[in-house]
Order: sequence, then structure tokens, then C-alpha cells
Amino acid sequence: MSTKKKDVFSGVFLLALSCSIYLSARQIPTRLRIGVDSGFMPEVVSAVLAMLAIIIIWQGIRNNDHIVVIKNKNKSSVHAVAQSLMLIIIYGLAISHVGFIPATIIFLVAQFYILAPSDKHNPVYFVIVAVITALATNTIFTYGFGVILPSGNLW
Repeated sequence: MSTKKKDVFSGVFLLALSCSIYLSARQIPTRLRIGVDSGFMPEVVSAVLAMLAIIIIWQGIRNNDHIVVIKNKNKSSVHAVAQSLMLIIIYGLAISHVGFIPATIIFLVAQFYILAPSDKHNPVYFVIVAVITALATNTIFTYGFGVILPSGNLW
């Protein structure tokens, strides 16, 4: 399959996925009848995904002769992507048992270790940034948007 067809196919798939996300977001029950509700962010994400899908389709339809294919793949980046995907799956499974704040702190620190170069690992800095990010996110969603985040056995 040519790159042109792959781009168009991927764009159509992502566009269908964005429509599905949008329709699912409309089904999320709301606590507040005014302002931003629980379905707001999924709707925004679906709109951004739809725009990106349209761009991919457009680029797939256009002439792709200028595309450069990189044949040398860095194995460490492939490992980082695989580790990140596994970490996301573990985070998704753990958040309901552990709670949003502890799971997010652990997730962020682990993600920092995966993505940061070995010579830039600073555990104190990673923990401080993770704690501030988790607490800020919890505060914004709980008090700003009125969305209740998962609480688990720890928090």
C-alpha cells in the first residue's frame, strides 16, 4: 500500500474515531447543568482529533513525492514508546484502586524516568513536579470543572 493510501486510510479511521469519541462524550452524565461538565474535555479532544484527521486526509490526497522515509530507527526510542504504552495501561488499571493523586504521581515519575536522558535523571525534581502536577490537576477538575476524579484505597 502506498504512503498516499495509508495517509488517507489513517485519516478516515481517525475521523471515524473522533466522531465515536464525540458521541460517547455526549452520553456522559453531568452533575452541573451550567458551565463546563464532564463531557467537555472529551468533546474538545474529539474536535482536535477530527481536525488532525482532516489534515492527514488532505496531505494524503495531495502529492506526496517530497516525503522522506527514515529507514534507521533508533531502538531506544522504540523501547521508550513500548514502555510508555505499558505504563499507560498500568496507570489506567491502577487509578481506580489506588486513587487519582497517588497513581498520577507514580505515573509521572515513571514517565519522566523513561523519557529523560540518563544523565538528566533527578528524582527529587521528578517527584516535586509530579506532586505539583497531580495536585493542580485534581484541584482544577474537582473545584473548577466539578468533576469527581477516582478515589481509591490510598487517597
